[in-house]
Amino acid sequence: MEQPLTPREAQRRTVRLVNYEDGLWDILLGLIFLALSLYPITRRLLGPELNLGLFLVVLALLVAGLP
Repeated sequence: MEQPLTPREAQRRTVRLVNYEDGLWDILLGLIFLALSLYPITRRLLGPELNLGLFLVVLALLVAGLP
């Protein structure tokens, strides 16, 4: 049988969850840098307006895909 959760134990578990780093932010940052590196190439192919729209859509998908 499990013991009841004390306030001290709850605080310790909360701090552990807040500080949990699984690398998702690092992956997101890397994908944003990848999109930025492709920006000049797609700008030449699509033009400034379409390229900005494409970049914003890609950025929105990356941020929405982050759990």
